[in-house]
Amino acid sequence: MPTSARVHPSKIDAWLVGLLLGSAAFGLICSEAAAKSTPSHRPEIYGAYIVALGIVIALTLPTKYIITDQAILVKSGLLRWRNPLVDIQEVYPTQNATSGPAWSTDRLQIRFTRGGLEQILNISPANQEAFLTDLS
Repeated sequence: MPTSARVHPSKIDAWLVGLLLGSAAFGLICSEAAAKSTPSHRPEIYGAYIVALGIVIALTLPTKYIITDQAILVKSGLLRWRNPLVDIQEVYPTQNATSGPAWSTDRLQIRFTRGGLEQILNISPANQEAFLTDLS
């Protein structure tokens, strides 16, 4: 990472964390119910739950956005995106809740062209103003 890289962590919405934790709790409750009804499959049931939870964590934590002199690097757990700055067409605020490496619905939508195709990426830097300043 170049010395001029600026790192911006993802903003985190409490309700989104609550939804994720609630889903994990519901999954654990369902796993417990299934394990009680079929005790011989308990290891497989809990194993599947742990694997599923591990995948979610591995693909989402931590989420951060790094602006270098040449690109925006997006890191979300084990996932990585690199968008060259020259490909960016527009960046604007959005409340779009579509899938993206973002822990908040208070997002910036980045519209860029890659291989002649227009694409979008929704991100949620904690400080949007600082992110946009660093991007300009």
